[in-house]
Formats: sequence, structure tokens, C-alpha cells
Amino acid sequence: MIRSGKLLLLCVLLMLAGCAKPKPPLRVLWPAPPDRPRLEWIVSFHSEDNFPKTESEKATEALLGKGDQHYFGKPMGVASAGDGVVYVADLDVHNIRVIDFNRRKNELFFKQPVIGLPIGLALDSRGRLYVSDAYSKQIWVVSVETRKPIMTFGGDVFKKPTFMALNERLGRLYVSDVKDHVVRVFDLEGKHLFDFGKPGGEEGNLYGPQGIAIDKDDNVFVAEQFNARVQVFDADGNYKYRFGTRGDQLFQFEGPRGLAFDSEGHLYVAETRKAALLIFTPDGKPLTAIGGKRTTHQLGFALPNAIYIDRNDRIYITDGMNKRLTIWQYLTPDYLEKHPLDPKLMRQLEEKTRRLLEEKKAQ
Repeated sequence: MIRSGKLLLLCVLLMLAGCAKPKPPLRVLWPAPPDRPRLEWIVSFHSEDNFPKTESEKATEALLGKGDQHYFGKPMGVASAGDGVVYVADLDVHNIRVIDFNRRKNELFFKQPVIGLPIGLALDSRGRLYVSDAYSKQIWVVSVETRKPIMTFGGDVFKKPTFMALNERLGRLYVSDVKDHVVRVFDLEGKHLFDFGKPGGEEGNLYGPQGIAIDKDDNVFVAEQFNARVQVFDADGNYKYRFGTRGDQLFQFEGPRGLAFDSEGHLYVAETRKAALLIFTPDGKPLTAIGGKRTTHQLGFALPNAIYIDRNDRIYITDGMNKRLTIWQYLTPDYLEKHPLDPKLMRQLEEKTRRLLEEKKAQ
């Protein structure tokens, strides 16, 4: 009788949910209006519970409860082709988590763990995922279609491979070796081409290299965790310039880690110790920042690690301490044409954003 009553109530709730016209969600922009918005917050993803839901699905969950939830252990590297599927390296489960926003699925890449300590990820146009394995000290190349390994390389040269960046124009993969304080360069079939950098604090030297990003002119940007700076090299590893100083001011560095460029050439830095996302021009001029204090709030970070920007200027940041993937969108003209900002809602947007900021400050 109780079960029948629940089913009847569920039917009523589903009917009501189907008749009710859902309100469009208010969009969270950064900086907060009335300043010109540059970024839009999309989601902070912990588990299946963060996928978009219909009103009927919400009604079903309210009565019957939620299904199984799969959470991150320690998310590190991240990559996406911009097709709604995101790959996240998870140190704790020795696997790659696949977040599919099209099918609303959250699953593991391998049925059984294959990679010891996956840290960095890179994805090429052929559907090959490159994974740096700090345990076996090599790079794995796996097919995203078959989810099977294609090849491994670098085991004879690496001490601790970390983050990576692909330059398909030149057919090169750049990998930071954080323990040997160098960047190692391979072709896309795994042949070791050359290294650059050596331990130290002088120009051109590296001390704890982490994230790598490549601009439209093939320049290689390297984040140095222990020298607290970003250094810039040409495609062949010749030093060009550097920027950044150590300090506790917002746009100074304490532990820069992940790097990525958007389509307009802005450089994004995941500042791990400062718990911030910092955005610069390529020559190091500060533009804007998100965060700056460890928090669990959805608009901030606790331990941002890696950052990846896909072909649609969608920005993915892994947060190791909060065990989540935070997604933002850079507001390009093309994106705003498809998702226009309604002037009538700007005041509501401003109020909601400021309210969220007040909640964040209160934590």
C-alpha cells in the first residue's frame, strides 16, 4: 500500500512538473555587472548530481532519492575536444574519469586501472589522449574511441613527467619533468627530440616546471612552481623572456601550476597556493582574477591544479582539495551571439553575482 501511494504521488508530481513552465536559470557572470562581463560560470562538477535536470527528474529524485553518485578522488590533468566530453586524470583511482555532458554519464576510462599515477593530459585531433604517468615515468597514448593503449614512450628519459602541451602544427609534444627541472620534447610518435632548461633561478633555467601552454606563434610558456614565475621560450627551447614575481599580492605568484590560452591570446594561470585563476596578456600584464583565498564556494577554489581551454573557449579547472571540476566560459562574440545577455536580466544578474560574492566573503 505504501509503495502504491509513492507511485501515485510520483505520477502527480511528474504531471505537475510537466505542466509547470521552468524559469530560465540566472547566469553568473564575471566580473559582476555593471562591469563588462568577460566570463560566465557554467558548473562546479562533483558527481552526477551536477548534470542539468528536468523538472520531472527533480520530482522523481525528491520522492525516490538519487541514484549512485561517483565522485573525484584527486583530480589533476584535464582535456576536452569541445564536444561535451571531458577527460579528467584522477590520482586516487589511478584512472581517467570521463564526464559526458551529452549522455549525462560519469564513468571511468579503463575498466581496470592501467596507469599508475596519471597527472597531465593532452588530446590531439586524431582522438588520441596523451597521459603522463608519474609512477611508470612514461607517457601513455590511448584511443578515446576504443579506450585501449596505443603506445608508451619516454620511460628511458623521464624522472617525473607532469604536465603537457601539444603543438600539432609542428608535430611536437612538450612535457615538463618536474623532478629533473627540464622540458622534454617528443614528436607525436614518441621519438625524443630534445630537452631545454636546467635547474636554477637564472633566465632560461627551470625550477619545478609545471604547466605548459603554446601560443599562436609556437612560443612555449612554462609555469615554474618554485621560481614563482612564467618563462617563455621559442618552439626550439630558446629563452625569450619571463614575467611574474613572488609575493602575496593577487597578481604575484606563489605556486603557479596550470597554463592555457583562450582563442584571443589571453593566458590563464592556475595559481595553486593562492587558490586563484589569474588571467594575463602574453607579456604578463594582469587582466582579471577569480579567487585568491581557499574556499569551498562554487565561484572560488581551494587547490586549482590543471587548466584546459577547448576550441569553444570553454575553460576547465581541476580543484584537488575541493575534489571537483569547475567550468567557465569565455564570452567571445560568437558565444554571446548564441547566448545573448538580456538587458532586462542584467540587474538580476548583478544582484545574484554580488550575493554569491558576499556568501563567499563570509566563509
